[in-house]
Amino acid sequence: MKLSHLWVTLRLELKRIFNNRRQVLILVLGPMLVCICFGLVYHSNPQGINVTVFVDHPGDPSSPVSVETRQLIAEIDKSETFTVSEVDSLSDATHRMTAGVTRAVIVMEERAIGLRRIQVTVDVTDSMVQQTIYRQLPLYFEAYSKNLTVEYLSSSGVSSEQAAQIVTPFTTDIRTNQWTDLKAFDLGAPGVMIWIVLGICLLMSTTAITSERSGGTIERIFASPYTGSEIILSKMLAYSFFAVVIALIIMVTVKLIFDVVFGNVFLVFIIAVLTGINAVIFGLLVSATTYSERESVIVGTSYWYLFMFLMGFVWPIETMHPILNYVSQLTPYYWAVTTMNHVNMTGWGFSLAWPAFVILFGYIVAQAFVAMVVLRREIK
Repeated sequence: MKLSHLWVTLRLELKRIFNNRRQVLILVLGPMLVCICFGLVYHSNPQGINVTVFVDHPGDPSSPVSVETRQLIAEIDKSETFTVSEVDSLSDATHRMTAGVTRAVIVMEERAIGLRRIQVTVDVTDSMVQQTIYRQLPLYFEAYSKNLTVEYLSSSGVSSEQAAQIVTPFTTDIRTNQWTDLKAFDLGAPGVMIWIVLGICLLMSTTAITSERSGGTIERIFASPYTGSEIILSKMLAYSFFAVVIALIIMVTVKLIFDVVFGNVFLVFIIAVLTGINAVIFGLLVSATTYSERESVIVGTSYWYLFMFLMGFVWPIETMHPILNYVSQLTPYYWAVTTMNHVNMTGWGFSLAWPAFVILFGYIVAQAFVAMVVLRREIK
């Protein structure tokens, strides 16, 4: 090997790369945007975790909430970690948990001289939020108990030993809302399934147009007697068929090999399929707006990781920058992961999961319309 020949070919290759300004721009901006998104998603420890509080008065439901209990609720609410929603009945609190509106339900059972028991039910669908609740909430309960004891000692003038015998501390019971026993992989399997379906379908379709454009076959296809809409729709349907197959393969694999817990198998399958079709259509959009297969792969991979950050697979929305929190909820994949988590971990049925189906199907229709317009424009 001659170094002079190597130098010449190296210069030619670098020149070829840098002459493609679009590709250079993608190579530079892609990693920057992914890193920025990574930082904004993992912006802080979980904050603004919604918890629902119900104060129970056994035997006298009309009794007012005591000053001490009201202070404890206020202390939890004014923290950065939690946001408190109060309800008037246990059924309302349970409904908020079942519907996925709140991350925890706190039932405070009062007696004449203070709290007798606190029962906390924690949402199992996100391990990071779950661990934060386990770690932070008991600190407020301990502070409440300590302050109450100090006040009692100051007013009564008794020793701490006597006070410990007179003032019976309340008990704290913390559990989760999981509908069955869950293994470690059961907690992450829904997100993994959605991420794999998304990645394979997206990357599979990102070169659908650019490969034909680079091979010179795209013009012949659109010169056929078939309309542009028919050709574009046929591509969507063809790749969507593979999305169905991929979703089925992934479900069978995780079930047979890892025995992953599925709530409603039919709902899980529909969510995975709708996710794959969304990814296929988005991949066709990427393919239509890029001019080489390399560009398509780079852009498609960047979007894959971007969606992974936004859909709550790795980090919950409570860790995101507030603006990105709202952006995350505008993506269909966030709803896919959230709904599949609840179907598998908390036993959601169709009555609770249907909003996600409407959102996913709505995105399919909207993206298909945009894809047809863009593809027909790009081909002309």
